[in-house]
Amino acid sequence: MIPPPPGLRPGPRSSGLPVVLLERAPDQTRFGSVGIDFAADMRQGVAHLTERGHRRIGMLDCALPGTRSPRGDYFLAEARAHGLPVGPDWLVLCGGHTLAGGEQALEELLERHPDVTAVVGCNDLVAIGGMRAARRRGLRVPEDIAFLGVDGLTPGELVEPALSTLCIDKRQVGRLAVEQVAQMLEGKEPAVGEGAWVVPELIVRAST
Repeated sequence: MIPPPPGLRPGPRSSGLPVVLLERAPDQTRFGSVGIDFAADMRQGVAHLTERGHRRIGMLDCALPGTRSPRGDYFLAEARAHGLPVGPDWLVLCGGHTLAGGEQALEELLERHPDVTAVVGCNDLVAIGGMRAARRRGLRVPEDIAFLGVDGLTPGELVEPALSTLCIDKRQVGRLAVEQVAQMLEGKEPAVGEGAWVVPELIVRAST
C-alpha cells in the first residue's frame, strides 16, 4: 500500500486517503466536509412565503421516525422568529424522499391543519408529490396552497405550475470537496469557513 503523504490524517479505514463528507457540518465530523447551510436555507424560504402573505405554513420533512432533520428544526425556528402560529405538529415526516412520500405527508398535514396555505418540502420530489396530492383534493396551486421545494432539480422546472425551490449548487459542492481533498493531500487541515459551506439560492417560480 502506498504510504500517506506526511501530515495527512488517516481516513475511516486508515487508508491514508483524504475523506470529504457531503452535507455534513464541519463540527459533525473529524474528516473534511462540505455542509449545506440549512439555517440560511429556511431563513430564505420562510421569509419568501411570509412576504407572499402566508402565515399558516407547514413542512413535509425527511428524517428518521421520531426525529427531525436539521432543516426541520430551522424551519420551526424561523416560524417562531416570524411570529407564525406554527408549532411542531405543522411538520409532518414523509415515508421517503419521494413523490409518494410527499403525497402521503401532505394528506396527513391537511388532516391536521386543513387551513394550511403554504408548504415547504424537504426536497423537490417531496414538494411535487405534495402538489399532486393537493390537486387531487381540488386545491389550486398556488392560489389555495403554495409549495416550495429544496434542491433545484430539473423536474421542478417541468411540472405545472413550475416549482419554486431553494437551489443547492451541486457544482459548488463538488468544487469545494475537490479543493478540500487537495488541501488534505498537502497535509493541511480541512476547511471550516466559507470553503466548507454552500448556501442555497431561492429560485421563485409559479408554485408560490
